[in-house]
Amino acid sequence: MAAPDRAVIVDAEVFLCGTSWRNLTFVKLTTDTGLVGWGEATVEYREQAVAAHLEFLRHLVVGVDALAPAHVWQRIVEDDFMRGDIVGTASASGIVNACLDIAGKAYGVPVHRLLGGPVRDRIPVYANGWYQGDRTPESFAEMARRVPELGYRALKLDPFGSAGTFATAQEIDEAGELVRAVREAVGPNVDIFVDAHGRLTPATAGRAIDVLAAHGVAFVEEPVAPDNLDALKALRGGGMAIAAGERSIGRIGFRRLVEGDHVDIIQPDVSWAGGLLETARIASWAELHQMVVALHNANGPLATLTACHLGAAAPNFAVLETFHDFDEPWVTEAFGALPRVVDGALPLPQAPGIGMEPDESVLREHPALPVYMNINEPGWERRDALLGEQDG
Repeated sequence: MAAPDRAVIVDAEVFLCGTSWRNLTFVKLTTDTGLVGWGEATVEYREQAVAAHLEFLRHLVVGVDALAPAHVWQRIVEDDFMRGDIVGTASASGIVNACLDIAGKAYGVPVHRLLGGPVRDRIPVYANGWYQGDRTPESFAEMARRVPELGYRALKLDPFGSAGTFATAQEIDEAGELVRAVREAVGPNVDIFVDAHGRLTPATAGRAIDVLAAHGVAFVEEPVAPDNLDALKALRGGGMAIAAGERSIGRIGFRRLVEGDHVDIIQPDVSWAGGLLETARIASWAELHQMVVALHNANGPLATLTACHLGAAAPNFAVLETFHDFDEPWVTEAFGALPRVVDGALPLPQAPGIGMEPDESVLREHPALPVYMNINEPGWERRDALLGEQDG
């Protein structure tokens, strides 16, 4: 059957679904051709604002051709006087990615074909969310051993607990002991990445990098606040790769980070940075600066599979983050189509579009929850962030 010339959007529906530490946000676009597209717009602790903005954007996208996602982006972002905030850009990410899902289905090709085609047939990934237990070397080692058993060849952790701007030498050494235990548990052939969540001072970050280097850490993410660009660049010369960019929004947000050569690795999120089209532009731009792309993704399986398409097509792509094997069972039930990790990678998506159709009945059975995970509070690693009456 010939592909349609147009696929006009006739409806947009938002799904907010809850897990123990963050709510997942999905948008479903329906067209007059009967084709349906799905996109993820998850932003932790901004989900209600994103959902409200998606409801507003419904008025702008209904009647527009889903087979022209660049035009959709222009209509809902470039024409928006207040462009550039995380709520608006995440909403646009979900919609644009859903349009690409529709376009892939209309043309009978996986989305990576619409991004220029694959340059690799496997998408390297790393595990996050695996350390949900006691913050001790013994506990972290036990939890880490499971990661390679699930097929991963890389993992990430934040070993700093609630240590923040005024992290002491003892706290840095304790973080180093956790990483040492993880290294001994997984062996020399598993990459370890460390996330500081932007909480350390430049001096403290320098000390932390020295400690982490002894355990073969491959990169440190946001060692200082991500807007402290001078400090990021100074730390870049310290012998360990520096990564940042998850909190950069669209090309505008990445401008100084990339043009100033402030990091070795950029970390755009396809559900935050503007969707696949915008993120592909950012990746191509970074390639000119010899930067590699490690896609950030603390979101759900739909975002993971969506990001795989960019991972397939971007020449400077290195690795993709995923929480999938460490999420609640219902998430797997709703998104059972996500392949398993084999030898550190997900396979190249082959189905038309993004390649995933969630079970709507399962999504509706798991509405949003009152959750908030504060990484400045002890015990946040357990990801038990349900707010009770005592929290107001």
